[in-house]
Amino acid sequence: MLSCKQLVQRSSDFLDGQLSVRERLLLRAHLAMCVNCRRFIRQLRLSQRVVQQLPVLEDKDLDALVERLARFDLSCLENPLFGESSVRAALDGLADLLQEIADASRQVSDRLALRHFAHVDDVSQRTVSV
Repeated sequence: MLSCKQLVQRSSDFLDGQLSVRERLLLRAHLAMCVNCRRFIRQLRLSQRVVQQLPVLEDKDLDALVERLARFDLSCLENPLFGESSVRAALDGLADLLQEIADASRQVSDRLALRHFAHVDDVSQRTVSV
């Protein structure tokens, strides 16, 4: 029977369907006996589903937002002929654009962090066998 450490080392391959029949049977036998490893596998499956459901935000989407920011017209802030309502409207538009950029950046950052977590987890499982 596998140890908990051995199960963790093989968990990604198990979830990806890359284990041999023998290894899969050994792993399932361990899962039948070990509540902690069942929780671990459940959590890993949940993490996979979360990563798969994240929206794909391409860098070009973020680039388009940055381009909009570069073209944003703030001339009303410098021109004394524009009234307070024009200045507020411009600043509100700028605030909305900055919020869009922050949201898009957060999505990209979250996705990269989850990919990094999955990669580190996968690499650590393959190198633990010391």
